[in-house]
Amino acid sequence: MVKPSKVWREATPLEQLDRLLSTCPHIAPAVRRLTISCRLDGEWVAQPLAAKVIRRFTALDSLVVNCHIHGDTSRTWESFHGDTMEALARIVALPSIRSLTIRSTGLQALLALIKPPSPTPHPLRVRHLVLRDTNFDREADNFIMDDFPKLRLDSLECDPLHEPDGPFFERIIDIPALKHVHFTFQYSVYDAYEAQELILQHALDLEHLKITLITFDDYNDVPLLALGHLHELHTLELDLKMEASSIYAGAHNVVLMLLECIPLAGDKPPSIAHVIIGISALKRGSSDGHSRIVASLEEFLDQLVSHFPPWADHHFTPALMVRLSFESDYGEDVEIGVKAAVRSKLGAFKGLEVGVELIRNTGNSNEEDELVSYAQLPRRC
Repeated sequence: MVKPSKVWREATPLEQLDRLLSTCPHIAPAVRRLTISCRLDGEWVAQPLAAKVIRRFTALDSLVVNCHIHGDTSRTWESFHGDTMEALARIVALPSIRSLTIRSTGLQALLALIKPPSPTPHPLRVRHLVLRDTNFDREADNFIMDDFPKLRLDSLECDPLHEPDGPFFERIIDIPALKHVHFTFQYSVYDAYEAQELILQHALDLEHLKITLITFDDYNDVPLLALGHLHELHTLELDLKMEASSIYAGAHNVVLMLLECIPLAGDKPPSIAHVIIGISALKRGSSDGHSRIVASLEEFLDQLVSHFPPWADHHFTPALMVRLSFESDYGEDVEIGVKAAVRSKLGAFKGLEVGVELIRNTGNSNEEDELVSYAQLPRRC
């Protein structure tokens, strides 16, 4: 009797990775950053083998859980295998973990990850938390958070910042411990106003505040941010996303709205030593992209200078940085034109130390880039 031959099956990528890590046991302990991505094939997170592979990484300092697939489609947290969720929670509980990024999922994913592992609950070591496209809704009410030790974070980034139901942030985050905060507003600085007010009101040791606006109104409004009580704040940063080949008319009003939040009244000048004005997602465009970018920058700076707050009158002379970020190569002609425009418009403006920086964005988002920049920010003496 002839025995039937075995049916050959090619190993899946997950099986291949498991085999590699098993054959070369020195690899996993050398890995410091692990990204769980559902973008190409999210089915693998539903397999029990995923938990076995994840558990091999025992020396991580950064974990990214990206449930985004494409467009507005994301993988739900419920589609993860139970063992995979438990393995990820144990990764977050590692004493070496410092950074956690959650993208395109609900709050229940975050809550499940930061719940202390039983039977020995202990404070997590996570210091940097990034929430990207995280759904803030009533699902958080289904979790009992009284037994959650608060995360003692150095930095918190919300992109975008949503308004959670109830006192969510203050129940899971030790807000007074925050040093760096980055809020992204999708439509207006009025978005999630109570959440931003809560955080800024209690983050008394805040050193760096960054505000990113994806869309914005081109009119000047009353100051929205109360900063006078933040005596440790040394860097204030505003980033306007253009996604165009020129700077929008009226963009200076949004910048002025933020600059007006800097408190000038009092016996001594504000603690802020660095102000960064960022224009990002610029496109080189067609052959006349250079002239349009430089011309719009000159108009933007002219409007900014003519309405600039009276800093010098209050002996407030921070370093002022103008930062332009491009989605592709911007070319030497653009660099020369931008630097010349900044020098001519702001070079000798009211005694300020003015700088200009051009950045090329490759489009490959790295959640840790900003955390690195936090560490490199100048400190107050």
